[in-house]
Amino acid sequence: MRNGRRVSSFNEYLEALPPEEAHMVAQYRKIAGVYNLLWHEITVRTYNSEWREDGVGSCGIDKATSEDLLEGSCGSNIISLRERRNYETPGRSMACPYHRPDRGCILEELKSPRCLDHVDYRHDAEIKERFGIEVPEMRTALRIIQLGGRNPKEGDFELKPHLNDDFVEETYRQTMEIINHVRNFPVLHPEELLI
Repeated sequence: MRNGRRVSSFNEYLEALPPEEAHMVAQYRKIAGVYNLLWHEITVRTYNSEWREDGVGSCGIDKATSEDLLEGSCGSNIISLRERRNYETPGRSMACPYHRPDRGCILEELKSPRCLDHVDYRHDAEIKERFGIEVPEMRTALRIIQLGGRNPKEGDFELKPHLNDDFVEETYRQTMEIINHVRNFPVLHPEELLI
């Protein structure tokens, strides 16, 4: 139930969100989506991605771990959207329930801060050596967005996601700069390029 009506699909759920919640979820999806794109651009240009070894890699975890750091109403909405995408995507996995054989994670812009921030140690070393970059810390930005402009430590519980608009745009811009830098390097796994 959402706003007094039953919703079942991914799109119906999004459409039923109150405006402030929808704004916050859109911010989260924008930043998680660009972080996911960064990981994709890095992965097709590197050798040491753990999931290539066994088809699962770090995704051999349970559902609760994959939802760690999804907090507040934004986190609850992201989890609900993840469940709908999972239901609407064929196939099942023995790993994280959002992982599909020969496809990997289906969550894309709905990944949790924990999932996006995880770097396998061999992959991290290769990223630094190959691209000359440090992967940005991703948890903080996503947690700021989930607060929705509130400051609970100061007793401020009013949802004001518009206060994060400039932060979201700057985070997106900085991440796109890194992506554009990475795209200057040759693709090592063309079979993994996004269609």
